[in-house]
Amino acid sequence: MKASENETQGLGDRIGHLDTTTGPSPESPYKPKVWDTLHRQCTVVDAYSALIDLHDLQCGGVNVILQALSAVEMYVEADDANTRGDEEGQWMHLFKGRDMVRRLRQELDAHLQFVETYADHISVAGTGTQLTEVVRSGRVALVLMLKSGWIDNDLDVLRQYHDWGFRVMALCHLAPFDWVDSSVEANETPGLSGFGRRVVHTCNELGMLVDLSHASHQTCRDALEATARPLVATHSKCRALSGSDRDLPDDLMSAIAGTGGVVGILAPTARTSAESRQARLQRDKRQLEQFPDPFELAAAKLYDAEVWGTKLDLRHIDHAVELVGIDHVGLASHAQNSPQWRDFTKDLMQHGYSAEEACKILGGNMLRVLQESWA
Repeated sequence: MKASENETQGLGDRIGHLDTTTGPSPESPYKPKVWDTLHRQCTVVDAYSALIDLHDLQCGGVNVILQALSAVEMYVEADDANTRGDEEGQWMHLFKGRDMVRRLRQELDAHLQFVETYADHISVAGTGTQLTEVVRSGRVALVLMLKSGWIDNDLDVLRQYHDWGFRVMALCHLAPFDWVDSSVEANETPGLSGFGRRVVHTCNELGMLVDLSHASHQTCRDALEATARPLVATHSKCRALSGSDRDLPDDLMSAIAGTGGVVGILAPTARTSAESRQARLQRDKRQLEQFPDPFELAAAKLYDAEVWGTKLDLRHIDHAVELVGIDHVGLASHAQNSPQWRDFTKDLMQHGYSAEEACKILGGNMLRVLQESWA
């Protein structure tokens, strides 16, 4: 059922997962700028979203979001040698076996209910035709994405997710699986297992876009060898500038572009790594103590988070464009679809990018890859 006129007047309803690792958004309200005309001409794609705020999406002029759905990870006291020596904790999956599938279905149903309620403003897009039609209608196109490989080591589960409407999958997030490891926790044999390579093959066959953000460097290399279709990193930065293992070295960025893919440059204003780890550890330790039932805990996590702010990182954008070319760089808010997106158009052009180049970075490149992957 669609929302009534009274219900939609306060379009601030949200759904998704926030994160406690950054500070709040800027307090100043959005005010329209002179760059609005060009911004409206672009198809703006947030390459990685974890929160849907319809008001912010409209103010920011965002047309497409890749919405990452989660089965929940927790950051707990470290008890093995897989974590890096300077970290206080390690990542674990809250749900095991078919419970992770059940949890993903709950997440999906909640999002579908949200979309149904606000059908005049947002719609799920699972084909290239649907994507084009939704954007042309003036609504936001929501592309369903798996935040990690919660498939219970079963390719039939992956196929089921595709049947449910998922069109993008990150191989992993922070907690590793036995078939894939992340940039923060390595398996005894790093990278993709034989099953992990079959996951990539199956995604190729289904037309599900594979995301390498958060994957270990060896996982990225193995996926690049296994794929026959474009790959993306939906929300990453350049390791050459950041020095972080979380970010992509130049050779991997070039290899992703070589598949025809796109690297989505992060635009959040983050805390330091030490502050992020400590905030996560304190939050998740408290929640584990308060909510012994995993489904209650998963619900509780939605109400205990801060909002990310966003700021265009022109240094990383410049480096990526110089390295892989203007056709292989995109943008991601990482969490909040903030109204600062309109300012990104101004920032890019004032920095020296042409109108055509700015539109490619703002979403044209990611839109192309989505269309190609689903063809």
